[in-house]
Amino acid sequence: MPALVMSEEQLKEACLLEISKLLASHCQSLSDFPGLPVPTSFTLASSSNRLLAAELCYNSGELLHQFHDKISKLNAEQRLAFDEIMDSVYGDAGKSFFINGSGGTGKTFLWQVICMKLRSENKVVLCVASSGIAALLMEGGRTAHSRFRIPVDLDAKSTCNIQQGSDLAELIQRASLVIWDEVVMSHKHCVEAVDKSLRDILRPRFQNSETKPFGGLTMVFGGDFRQTLPIVPKGSRSDIVNSSIKRSYLWRYFKVITLTQNMRLARANCSPEEAEEINDFNIWLLHVGDAPESNVFG
Repeated sequence: MPALVMSEEQLKEACLLEISKLLASHCQSLSDFPGLPVPTSFTLASSSNRLLAAELCYNSGELLHQFHDKISKLNAEQRLAFDEIMDSVYGDAGKSFFINGSGGTGKTFLWQVICMKLRSENKVVLCVASSGIAALLMEGGRTAHSRFRIPVDLDAKSTCNIQQGSDLAELIQRASLVIWDEVVMSHKHCVEAVDKSLRDILRPRFQNSETKPFGGLTMVFGGDFRQTLPIVPKGSRSDIVNSSIKRSYLWRYFKVITLTQNMRLARANCSPEEAEEINDFNIWLLHVGDAPESNVFG
């Protein structure tokens, strides 16, 4: 969780909120004392909802400075993805994106730039991943199961354990974007459970949310199908393939944007010989993932 950083105005509002709580314990209120301002409803909501408060306590000035430093470092592919995602967020278009890219193509860096931009504007971005290790690479990251309370035992009818009116529901309703990294590791029923739950939770925010993928919220997924696919105990190859997000009813709504440029190699400070060796290794890894031959080690 980021360090709590509050402006002078936010500190004033928080102080008024604490005073109002003390007065309430003595059957009084701020309105009983002429001249004292009353905290805004926004402050009351965010202060009483710790989940929401945690997502709103980033240092917006520092994040904006970091954003201006990093935005110019996006390559053309990353910038295309960034612009399309921002257009959906600002236009409340509710689009779903899948950022496809092998290791080193800059997916994590893209997540960072997106989060810096939106959080610098005090917007809520929920960052989740299918594994704990991947979640640690995201500022404020959580596993998808933890954030959305996805059941462990899943089937096609499963939904998340999120109650309308709860703090978590309010947090999701305030979110501008969800980023879900390494989604290819998750069973399609995980993503579908989140979809069904968001369609219900976002009814107060988006009209006809029950008819829209993920309730009308902009979603960004990332991963590489060459890497770990969902684990199906004692499952056959077809069982594993059928559990993939590509076999979900949601896949047709995803806009796929592919990152191909290896940014680790581009930013590596090494000799031409070392760069060539790194590039050869990267090509070999892609060769293993694509498996065009029966034995890539032969």
